[in-house]
Amino acid sequence: MLIFDIITAGCESRSIWRGRVHSVFENAINILANNTLHTILFNPLWVSETNIITDKAIAVHIDRADIICSDGDYLYAGTAPIASFKNSVCWQMPEISGRKVTLESVLKIKSVLDTVKISDITAYVGNAFTECARRFISGENADFTEIIGAGQGLTPTGDDMLTGFALALLCERPADLARLSMLCTPLLTATTDISNYLLAEAFRGKFAAPLVSLLLSMQTGRGLDEAVEIALNIGSSSGRDGIFGLYTGLILLADG
Repeated sequence: MLIFDIITAGCESRSIWRGRVHSVFENAINILANNTLHTILFNPLWVSETNIITDKAIAVHIDRADIICSDGDYLYAGTAPIASFKNSVCWQMPEISGRKVTLESVLKIKSVLDTVKISDITAYVGNAFTECARRFISGENADFTEIIGAGQGLTPTGDDMLTGFALALLCERPADLARLSMLCTPLLTATTDISNYLLAEAFRGKFAAPLVSLLLSMQTGRGLDEAVEIALNIGSSSGRDGIFGLYTGLILLADG
């Protein structure tokens, strides 16, 4: 059998684990192993600590297998090795807390968001989210019940906004990320399985590369245009919603 090269592997996926296929999409396959969702992707830009980037032709081998596992050197479909980690780049989320974003970058994000057309539902969820985020930052009672699971898609609008907001907290006020987790974790059953997992990861300070790279560019002022473009292209609207949550958080934290 042809053994594919893994291009990039998240540090948690390049380890020993054993699981089963959870869900299959055009450009992604999710493997659930010991409560961790390892995602095999075919887009090199969408990497996280639990993602594996490789050739799309691998999908047919995964579809046929009951068990998918890793020994840190190879990815297996059943007992057959199908991909090698040996030449892969190991990705780990960089340190982002303790560094301020530039004013110019915040204004750039605002101008980009103003040009993106959104639906009435997204606008409604965005307004509700902004009010919840404002109350949270100011120390008032914040109820995210109507935010989590709100909107459409595998990762609903409200969840994507909340993910961006969590990243802003990690950057500017890390101690409050634990408080957000305490408030929102009991509500995660209201959303999709995949979004539930991604939000849980965000609450423990783990995010995917596009939003992290955008925040790093906002801190350094370098490569901002490219980082915005990459982040905007996540899913059909997840990128825009995640950026909105990040921007909203940064603005509220600056005012607070």
